[in-house]
Amino acid sequence: MHQHKPAARRLTAAVTLIVAAAMATACSDSGQGAASNTTTQSSAAAQPSAVESGGQSESQSSSASSADSSGGASSSASSSAVSPSGSGTDLASYEGEPEFVSPGPSFDISAVKGKSIAVVPATSNQYDNTIQDQMKVVAEKYGVKYTNFPNQGQPTQWVSSLNQAIAGKPDLIILNTALDPRQVLAQIKAAKSAGIPVIATHFFDQDYSDSLGTSCGATQDLCDAGLTATVNAPFNLATRVEADWIIKDSGSKAHVMVITANDAAPTAGMVEAAKDEFAKQCPDCQVDVQNVLISDWPSRIPTLVSTALSRDPDLGYILPLFDFGAPYAVTGIVTAGKSDKVKVVSYNGTQSVLQLLQNGGPVAVDVGEPLNWLAYAFMDQAFRVLAGVDPVSDEHTPIRVFTADNVDDTGKPPTVTGGYGDAYIDGYEQLWQNGS
Repeated sequence: MHQHKPAARRLTAAVTLIVAAAMATACSDSGQGAASNTTTQSSAAAQPSAVESGGQSESQSSSASSADSSGGASSSASSSAVSPSGSGTDLASYEGEPEFVSPGPSFDISAVKGKSIAVVPATSNQYDNTIQDQMKVVAEKYGVKYTNFPNQGQPTQWVSSLNQAIAGKPDLIILNTALDPRQVLAQIKAAKSAGIPVIATHFFDQDYSDSLGTSCGATQDLCDAGLTATVNAPFNLATRVEADWIIKDSGSKAHVMVITANDAAPTAGMVEAAKDEFAKQCPDCQVDVQNVLISDWPSRIPTLVSTALSRDPDLGYILPLFDFGAPYAVTGIVTAGKSDKVKVVSYNGTQSVLQLLQNGGPVAVDVGEPLNWLAYAFMDQAFRVLAGVDPVSDEHTPIRVFTADNVDDTGKPPTVTGGYGDAYIDGYEQLWQNGS
């Protein structure tokens, strides 16, 4: 996750793990430090930031053509497939089962046997635990001891868990599934002093990481502190794909409400990516960015959406940056009596939102990430560090666009891991030579 200055200490993993599809079960403990308000933004923050909402509310709708494309978000999605016409992403390439793309050279995995990993996740819930469980299976298959430190997403718990992990002298520590490395800087330094490498997963956006050009894939201060490597996420790419789907579906005439949360990473970059994509590909589209504290999404989004629909009869698309907000957007649409006219486009691929898509209604698109695939990607980077080979800069973890046409691929009802195929299993195992 990327665009953010250090967040308040009260930022919990119910905020940071949105990107791992955990918000549906963890919202009650997030973002309590700032006053509740709703703000319309005319431009995204120019630098990485996770700003708590505060002060006056504004209502300042702007067209995409005036979006500021400078700053935190990369202006081009380096990992995206570009359409043959050169306009936007190639949507069709994201609608089928993703193909495995090798992240780097093969290596002798026998070197990892007998080593140990300590894993501190951002929080512990269904989605996070799905990833942890698969990681443990992969680690143990290759003779690596895997110790997980479950927690409820409080930074104090991260610190305590990391102190305990360091005392256990593992061969590697993983800050997993969007744990904010900036909030445990002292522990990263302590691990470095103890000779323990540290990697962070699913926190930084891939394009942002590429733009930094650092040895560890994060900001230089984190590299200097002792962060060894990262496994990044396609946050901005997912948002660009959502924007391009809306542009195509609307015939380049969309009125869109983007719902963000400035107190939650990685929203600044995602907003910038959306505005940049609309500005480049659909100058006639109208884009209204609304900022609502993540903890207020359940209570504020329904009214926000229904009021906006009453005010703008041409508003046809609601884009909450994460699935956590999709059901509340649906509530607002239903309240306004526009279930057959307004579409919800979202990101995470959570079971509950895929079910809404499967049932028919306002949810039209959900861009998902494969949890078991992520587990293999995280372990690939971990194995490389343990084996003493160079970490890779991009694990090429994929996304898939789910619509009414393909959502049944996830199962009926949808499952956490369905719809992505299993090409990654053979792909990674071929890279891990001389193993098991």
